[in-house]
Amino acid sequence: MRNDVPAYLIKRPALKLAVLTITGLLIGHSLDVSPVVLLFTLITFSIAAIFLLCVNNSLSNCFLIVTFVLTGFLSYEIATRVFPSHHIINFVDSSESVAITGTVVGFPHQKDDHIEIELATKEIIRGTVRQATQGKILVRIWLDNFFPGYGEQVQICGKLSEPRGERNPGDFDYKKFVAAYGIYGIMNIYTPEKITIIPSPPPKSITYFIYLIKHKFYFSIEKLYPGKARAIMKALLLGIGGKFHPS
Repeated sequence: MRNDVPAYLIKRPALKLAVLTITGLLIGHSLDVSPVVLLFTLITFSIAAIFLLCVNNSLSNCFLIVTFVLTGFLSYEIATRVFPSHHIINFVDSSESVAITGTVVGFPHQKDDHIEIELATKEIIRGTVRQATQGKILVRIWLDNFFPGYGEQVQICGKLSEPRGERNPGDFDYKKFVAAYGIYGIMNIYTPEKITIIPSPPPKSITYFIYLIKHKFYFSIEKLYPGKARAIMKALLLGIGGKFHPS
């Protein structure tokens, strides 16, 4: 065994592969390359690595390292850029208003003047055309005393917009930020008639019961604590903060 190589790296090849793949994921977060180009490059390096196993072992190892980095890179690009035709990302920034039906997922986030909910979409209606869809959007509800709960089915109407991306080099990229949470569109609701709760049986899951407990704590904190103390207690006890606010 070579003295300059840590023993745990030799005994744990899975750790090395994980590090290389994560490196590729981080590169994918910073660069934007076509998945087709990455796939072709990955295949080329993989074939070269196999061929070089019989010729030059050291060079083959170098090609294998690049192969695993490219695997992580390609995985990131596929996860963030390749979507089926009915995915909600294909309907953002339409000039027309649409109706979207979906399920509230996660705990609603209370802001100073609005509530933000994550909606797992199921159907989109454009004019008279109904189409099944998938993917999450962020819904901002600018109404008083309206607090949709986890698992509730809702229909919302309005214009679906794309999250704001990086405007200048080095600026905060809100589009990539929410995409990391699987969110690809934003809709603002200003009037009650634009959102309807669809009666449906509550989900039977551990997550739902956790939500009920969290919901009860939330309104107890609302009554017991004022101002900043309220926000601090929500963050400490419920983990509620400004998750999606910086748009």
